[in-house]
Amino acid sequence: MSSYHSSNFNSKNGYYDPMKNQFFVIVNKDESDKFRQFNYNTYEKLLRKLGYPNTRFWAFSDNEKENFDKIQVGDTAYFAIQGEHTFSFSAKISGKEENSDLAENVFGEGFRQKITKSVLFFNEFFMASINYSEMLRSTGQESVDKPGLYFIQNKFEDIEIESDKVVVIEEKSI
Repeated sequence: MSSYHSSNFNSKNGYYDPMKNQFFVIVNKDESDKFRQFNYNTYEKLLRKLGYPNTRFWAFSDNEKENFDKIQVGDTAYFAIQGEHTFSFSAKISGKEENSDLAENVFGEGFRQKITKSVLFFNEFFMASINYSEMLRSTGQESVDKPGLYFIQNKFEDIEIESDKVVVIEEKSI
């Protein structure tokens, strides 16, 4: 837990900082149960007991190491399950660490624990509805169909509308 960092994300409008990077995560369809636990934070009490209060996490293998190393606190990640056509939410990154035991402690021995070492923590979540092809266009790649962590070249902006808590996603070129 020594490299865990937490930060209150605080930009001009509270949600978007043009200096921060954005990424998207395609979750392996075989891990959709784990993803549902992440989405609904069903392991909150266990994380608090393990010393990670007020946060959620997702773990990555060494295959995603290059993009994982680029990530900083305050960056945004968008999530979708492999084969689904929409990225349904985004989350602000509140910390990261190399911890091969955390995923096993939370999800049990069946969760890629032998190859999962890179952990991202999240503490702010936003609704999103970004079409898969629109997200692919933002990466500058023609096709991405395998699970993983991907860098977004053309950023999306999150704007929360206070009256009814709807989030509008707008593409920003960098």
